[in-house]
Amino acid sequence: LTPAQIENLKSSDLMEDNITILCDGIWMREYLKPETDRHWNAVRAKLNEVEATARAIGFPLLEAAAVRTRIMLLAEWEDQLEAALTLAESSLNRLDGDGCRFLIMEVTGRQLSYAGKLQEAKIWLGRALTCGAYRHSLWRRNVLITMAKLHGPADPRGAIEFTAAAVRICQDGELLDSLYIEALAEHGIALWRAGEGLQSFRMFEEATDRMFAIRADTNNWKGLFARLFAVIAYFTGVARNGKPQEGHVEPEQGLFLASNDQAQAGYRPEQLAYICIRLAMFAEGLRETSKAAAWTWKAIEFAKQNRAAWDAVRL
Repeated sequence: LTPAQIENLKSSDLMEDNITILCDGIWMREYLKPETDRHWNAVRAKLNEVEATARAIGFPLLEAAAVRTRIMLLAEWEDQLEAALTLAESSLNRLDGDGCRFLIMEVTGRQLSYAGKLQEAKIWLGRALTCGAYRHSLWRRNVLITMAKLHGPADPRGAIEFTAAAVRICQDGELLDSLYIEALAEHGIALWRAGEGLQSFRMFEEATDRMFAIRADTNNWKGLFARLFAVIAYFTGVARNGKPQEGHVEPEQGLFLASNDQAQAGYRPEQLAYICIRLAMFAEGLRETSKAAAWTWKAIEFAKQNRAAWDAVRL
């Protein structure tokens, strides 16, 4: 970047997001190559260059963003978790400010969770949540959903608090609608596991309505829809019959943190009608008769537009 571009980056309203996009992009371009063509040494060298430049020009948040990606590279792609932890600790000792600390704690906690070190992950992610920066960011939303995943097995009520906070972050309109839908679905999973069936159903209703509102012929939309459909289908079976339909797999908390790129293969247009029928069945299982009727009519309307769905829906 030129000096002028760096100044534009520093003064941008989107600076917090852009510096992570910039540093993660260095890793992502290499990751997208065939595995045999990846050269992590080149990625590390470029991140070191960004870090050194940020230090030289007095841009600590950019420096922290470069460190953040280096931690991910060490832990996740070079299998050097201890080295990643050492880098995180040393960086926290020299970088001040909540923004810097949040970026480093967030990525370190995430890598610890991937490595199965769940108690340590809780500590690092909990420390990240105490930071005042990145209050309305994707990264904080992800920390909250990860914390729900970590706490859920032993403390389902506690998991609800984390997913509810993730939903609140998405309500101010600063994040994409798709991220809001993911948070609603994660909250729905947490609520069901805590015994709040009706509230869970309402989250899945809202998530589905929002999916219809942002409908697009893109792989990301199709992948998100396919994931949401599978989750609703599972809970429909449990709500209506006391057990899931054969072949359906219980969704894990944190499911919607994964990329939708591969999930889009599971999408079919007739599922627009089928998800409505599933929600009608879900409502019936909860004795919400008027909701069951409303979703049945929606299913019929979608089925009229898609002959592949009509035979099943009319029955």
